[in-house]
Amino acid sequence: MPRQGKPRYIHPACGTSLSLASLSPLAEVLFIHMLANADDQGRLPGDPRVLKALVCPMRDEISRENVNSLLGEIESQKMLLRYDDSSEPAIQLCNWWRYQSPQWAYPSRYAPPSGWTDHLRYKKEGKVHTLNWPPSGETLGVASPEASAEASAGATGKGTGSPILAQLSQLYESEIGVISAVIAQELAEFAAEYKGKGAPLEWINEAFKEAAAMNKRNWKYVKAILVRWMAEGKQSKTHKQDIAEEKMEEMAKQWEEEHQRIVEQESSAG
Repeated sequence: MPRQGKPRYIHPACGTSLSLASLSPLAEVLFIHMLANADDQGRLPGDPRVLKALVCPMRDEISRENVNSLLGEIESQKMLLRYDDSSEPAIQLCNWWRYQSPQWAYPSRYAPPSGWTDHLRYKKEGKVHTLNWPPSGETLGVASPEASAEASAGATGKGTGSPILAQLSQLYESEIGVISAVIAQELAEFAAEYKGKGAPLEWINEAFKEAAAMNKRNWKYVKAILVRWMAEGKQSKTHKQDIAEEKMEEMAKQWEEEHQRIVEQESSAG
């Protein structure tokens, strides 16, 4: 069964969604309840009886008899996909990663439908496992068959994901805060750029450390450091050390000018 007690986001776009507005009131209620009860990958049981008992046990107007037709309404708007898992019917909410930005996402008990990429970040045996993390806001049908196979492997903890993206995500959460959907997209795009430049993985950790030392705990500052290093190469000195040395040079110059002024005044007085 889906993991319970984890908050889900009802995006403000629901109020202006043409797809949601096209549903009957009961279908809309069912969809909102499904959104609140889906597992971390946006999946639910596909058997109408089980689904009714799970998401709407207190709504008598949503019955075992009409759940199937209500699901058909929602599916016609491409908001969910019904498919057969290896052992039982399942449901995938199609825009799950566009509107959800959880900090942790555990594997689903259901295999992903064809063309879907799972995004995983979970703790197991004292270690944090990631795969295709952070999410990039995609919808159903964009993943390659190879990516789907990798996602299935990741559900058993065998996937590796992107080391660059995993490092960025882990340090962002530990040093800055929760990764929103917008930041997740930025991190994914930057990870691809960083990989293309062939920059060392250890620079990421050093950039976050430098930002913390300068009390600049934000992604914009960290990214600026990494972009500079990718363009100019990373020097042995840190930015903080550069500033300190510049101040020392400025003080030395001021002392020399003051000393020269005193010598000139004494010479004039003599």
